[in-house]
Amino acid sequence: MTIRIGRASGGGGFTVTRDATSGQYSATGLKAGSAAALFDITAGGAAVETVTVSGGGVATFTTSPTSGHTYVVDGVQRIPAGVAGGVSAPAPFSFGPWIGVNASGLENGNRYEASLGLNNVEGTHFFVPTMNAINQCNNAGVKHYRVPFLLERLYRSLGATSLDAGYYANLVTTADRIHSVGGKISWDCHAYGEGWFNGVKYNISSTGAYNKTHLLALWRMFLQGPLGTHPATEAIDLNNEWQALANPADLPVIQQYIIDQLRADGSEIPIIYEGDQYSNGEHFWTINSVGFPMVDLKNKARPSGHIYMDPDSDGNVTSHPTWASCKAGGSTDDTPLNRIKSFVDNAPAGLQLNMGETTIYSDGLEAFYRALKYLIDHGHSGYIWNIGEQSGPIESNLFSYNGVERPQWEVIREFTGVPLRTLTLRAPHGADAGAAATLKIRASGYTATAFPVTLSDGGAGGTFSVNPVTVPVGFGSEVTVTYTQPGTKVVNLSLTNAVGRTNPAAFAFSTDPANRINLLTSAPTTWTDVNHATFDGATGTLTEDGNNDYHYQRLPVVSVASGAVELWIDFANTSTRRTGVLVFGDTFGFSRFGQINFDLDAGTITATSGAGLISSSIAPIAGGQRLKMFLDPGPLTEVSLEVYLQSGNSYQGSGQFLRYDPSSVKIYQPASIGTPGVTFPDPAAVSSSIGGTHSTTYGFENLTDVTDADGGSFAKRFPLSADQNFHGGASSATFVVNQKYTHEMSVHSVSNTGFLILDSYDGSVDHSVIYDLANHTIVASAGIVTGTPKVTARDHGFYKVEFDFIAAGSGGTGYERQWYVEPVQRAASDWQGPSQSIVLDCYQAQIKPAT
Repeated sequence: MTIRIGRASGGGGFTVTRDATSGQYSATGLKAGSAAALFDITAGGAAVETVTVSGGGVATFTTSPTSGHTYVVDGVQRIPAGVAGGVSAPAPFSFGPWIGVNASGLENGNRYEASLGLNNVEGTHFFVPTMNAINQCNNAGVKHYRVPFLLERLYRSLGATSLDAGYYANLVTTADRIHSVGGKISWDCHAYGEGWFNGVKYNISSTGAYNKTHLLALWRMFLQGPLGTHPATEAIDLNNEWQALANPADLPVIQQYIIDQLRADGSEIPIIYEGDQYSNGEHFWTINSVGFPMVDLKNKARPSGHIYMDPDSDGNVTSHPTWASCKAGGSTDDTPLNRIKSFVDNAPAGLQLNMGETTIYSDGLEAFYRALKYLIDHGHSGYIWNIGEQSGPIESNLFSYNGVERPQWEVIREFTGVPLRTLTLRAPHGADAGAAATLKIRASGYTATAFPVTLSDGGAGGTFSVNPVTVPVGFGSEVTVTYTQPGTKVVNLSLTNAVGRTNPAAFAFSTDPANRINLLTSAPTTWTDVNHATFDGATGTLTEDGNNDYHYQRLPVVSVASGAVELWIDFANTSTRRTGVLVFGDTFGFSRFGQINFDLDAGTITATSGAGLISSSIAPIAGGQRLKMFLDPGPLTEVSLEVYLQSGNSYQGSGQFLRYDPSSVKIYQPASIGTPGVTFPDPAAVSSSIGGTHSTTYGFENLTDVTDADGGSFAKRFPLSADQNFHGGASSATFVVNQKYTHEMSVHSVSNTGFLILDSYDGSVDHSVIYDLANHTIVASAGIVTGTPKVTARDHGFYKVEFDFIAAGSGGTGYERQWYVEPVQRAASDWQGPSQSIVLDCYQAQIKPAT
């Protein structure tokens, strides 16, 4: 007799054969070298025999089964024994491969209060996913949703014989909405292995006060209601993350009991079951080594691991809000793939898996693409956690608040059948005439075959370093070229391709300081996120309602490729609110690159903050005052502007208003400062014997003596590649610096000084220029520096420091070199003290052959 077990995972079949004479079982399709066991379920689930799987993936059992007993091989599929003739197992069931999302909101709120019937108002304490949120997911091709709900709202008391009708109706509404776009739902009891009943918390156990029979009762009543046969219902997730178990050994007992009882009821519902300790996917098969996987007569139960990629795997987006912060804590770009590989590779052979939760960070797309591809390529399914539209603008939220799809969808779309296939052009909107500006061309999604892209400035006389340029194979493939416009003019840059990619809109670019490009394409008459205020877009009037809370507006999103920006906004003297705060940050307000507190009565800026803020000013104009910021937000795609009607804790009460001129709001990228396109050294301008690039992040570096005043070295280093030496000959170096220091913390009288040093890697040779930004002069130069170095004023308090040098070893091997910049040191014993700093414009740092 041969029994074929359904194992729809993309691998080989799992087959159990029973010898017709001896009645003994052998199983094929198992993992070589693993242990396989034969269990007698009728006799209480005891292991009858355990054997080692052969190299060919076969387990042979010598035990003859007892007639009429039910057995399981390797914890995968029950095998009816003692039945004459052929016996067929249930048809194979597939739960994937696909990628879906969590649709959050119903699980929100305080569980203790919910158990007392308090604060259970939909729209205030919890939320039914809206059609707006569902449509965003559907437009990106999502068809599978994991919908968490709160146990305490649905199963109101221990031993309840009915579910809360009002809350259940909210779940039905959710199902109706998701079904309207063709979606399917896995219902997730978001309870962590515990339950609050009448204000008392119980940890679930097999036989205790809150036990397996109560959770079974919830699911029986759930499935007996409309959701049990609702066309959107795809599966049930028995319980989210069981870490609150009274006894972890009870976990397989509880879940196996519920699965058995639901099957005995005749239910065919696919079942997801999770593991102990937050269902940690990376260590799932170590943590849950006993009793897993569960046994299901219908072959429709699948294990689910939760795989977060932050350093401690807890998914805390507050302590690790970005992928950069995760990597700073110890994660790497291989962490997502390695954690999913651990979940997949250590599973029993052929067992299909589900990943119940993970978070994608917008600054780590390629790493998460590789991880999800591994999951899908091995036949499994997974859900991405979507924080939800009511949870606010945080980096890991997939919901868009400004109509611009969040970057994470680029990864998800690769697995939903609606991939993005666009080209984007990111570049500064201005540069000096004759200066090379860096253009970055990016192909969204995965590029399977390299293809050419042709660039044009419409015949404006500029030159591209490479044209056409080839976009390489890979996810989010990017290629860099430079553009040089010798004239003083405004031009439009454009891209074309012949492979069906969507080309970006023409890109305005100016080398004319009198005609800079405003990144805002229209006056901001519509702002978002009004908090306790009303807003008149036509007049730019923000009026308080009297509540003691923030009263602000957020400007519609704009794109900034990289480099510095200038922000202008004019406030009217008719404002009754005379103090306020202006903030320039990312789209969700997660990072504040610059903030100024202002006082319109005094015409002063009262406070400034933000790592990207370089300078700010306030000046009177006709009918009002103009506020300006000059800052470096880094290489962002989206930025936002916020206006607050408060300063500190000072509130004016209802009816106070702040008014600005909508047409005055401008976000410029200056032509003469912060122009990307010059690496260090500049490959386009330097002789082939030098080469290499700087190791710092490009942008503005704030070089700060943050430690002490003892004369230690506080430097920013720009190493050349280890194999790139100076082989002699005349060269020149250019750096652009800006004074930025805290005079109050100074311990000496001399400030605004610093070193530019060309050094050997071992630090044995110094060739330096000492400059004084207070007086805009060169104090001294030494070593191989030749001639007279010079300092030239630039915009916004920046100064260009230039000098020539002749590298040693002309015609010989030369020396491996590094550049570094030190703030505040003027002599070996003369330091300015903690928090003294100098801002360096890394875009302008370059070495090139002397002319």
